[in-house]
Amino acid sequence: MPWSCSSAMDEKVRFIADYQRRFFSLSELCARFHMSRKTAYKWIERYEADGPSGLQDRSRRPHACPHQTPWVVAEALLEFRRRHPTWGAKKLLRILSRRHPAWEWPSRSTASELLKRHGLISGEEYGLPRIIRTDNGVPFATTALGRLSELSVWWIRLGIYPELIEPAHPEQNGRHERMHKTLKAETTRPPRGNLNAQQARFNAFRHEYNEERPHEALGQETPASAYRASLRKLPRELPQIEYPGHFEVRLVSRNSGIRWKSNWICVTQTLGGEYVGLEEVDDGLWDVYFGPIKLGRMDERKLRIEDHKGRWVRKTVSPMSPD
Repeated sequence: MPWSCSSAMDEKVRFIADYQRRFFSLSELCARFHMSRKTAYKWIERYEADGPSGLQDRSRRPHACPHQTPWVVAEALLEFRRRHPTWGAKKLLRILSRRHPAWEWPSRSTASELLKRHGLISGEEYGLPRIIRTDNGVPFATTALGRLSELSVWWIRLGIYPELIEPAHPEQNGRHERMHKTLKAETTRPPRGNLNAQQARFNAFRHEYNEERPHEALGQETPASAYRASLRKLPRELPQIEYPGHFEVRLVSRNSGIRWKSNWICVTQTLGGEYVGLEEVDDGLWDVYFGPIKLGRMDERKLRIEDHKGRWVRKTVSPMSPD
């Protein structure tokens, strides 16, 4: 188990103190402090080089993005948005790609982040939640490692934990399922004659459901009367995930893998361009994380990652597989 945040520094100091007293062998110390010999040598070397300050966790935050949108492409997208402030990223990219077919245009999500970063898309009105609970359907989850989807990866980058119910157990999200039943009964039976009319009915339902209709679960109060907006605002820039200093950090390439001691190990294509953290839990065994999500365990002797149920992702390819 990793050290808790509140006692990690104390544990390192105790480890160094016991090491200097020479009461125990290094193997005994590793067993007492639940660490590998590699981690033990790392903290000893840092202490001998920098003293107590060397025991502080060092940030592994990347200083640059290897897939940054070219300047000319970004400027064209920003200028076109300023001329058409109501157009979304999807429409902007569609038109610009026709005008400049030879340019390499970013994905819709990357374009949206670029517009947000330059203040051309307003932040979320209700603030960011800390957890979003969903079922296992698209776009919330996939069959990839950690059941990650592009949407859940974006949420994690925003500091939102994607909490998934167990497969085939909708009762674990019962209130949400009950709301869907009410929504369908009151807005789609029968459906309206066109999209505009249907959207107007959805809008009216949302107002009535939140502002006027009393709910038994809330003591006959309305949801709007009990709701408080989150103080966590949508950031202007999507932050990189930071890992504890004793983690090894690797960039997942666009072909879905990481480099490990001149080998290539498959992770998941969903995390292409993102950084994962690896924590050694035993000699040659590493727990693999994306932010707070534990993806599985990597065995560097087998060169593969197994999920929490012991299933391995898929066969690795040649160590010379290109990024």
